[in-house]
Amino acid sequence: MHSLKSIARAYLIEGDVDIKMARLAFINSFYSRSVFFSQQASEKAVKACLVMKEVFSSDHNITALFRALYESRIRDFEQVQAAAVRLERYGAKARFPLYQRPDLPIWVPSHSIKEAEAGECLEGGELVYNRLREYLEEAFRADTL
Repeated sequence: MHSLKSIARAYLIEGDVDIKMARLAFINSFYSRSVFFSQQASEKAVKACLVMKEVFSSDHNITALFRALYESRIRDFEQVQAAAVRLERYGAKARFPLYQRPDLPIWVPSHSIKEAEAGECLEGGELVYNRLREYLEEAFRADTL
């Protein structure tokens, strides 16, 4: 198996691409995609941390586990966790039309997610990604994981 650090770094590389895509999408008014890429950057940063505890998950709902393992270790943890939870709730909502309830109109992310909401998600995604990247890079250098 690959080293835990190598796997975590791979998650951070892809998370970096996602947060950059989130910014590009936001700048170009593709708000639903900005939300999606913000959520993806957050999820990959959280998974990078989980990997360092030898937790490997293909699940998308991982913030409760993240809290249990890292609550007292990361600067501004409560803000990071709150942003990660908020982004986790978006899941498929930012990517797919929702039509399961015939009593409600079809949810079309590209029409429904507006600039303010996307801006909040981008800010949250940047917070989660940047704080966790900083934490992991420092821990890699100090070999304290």
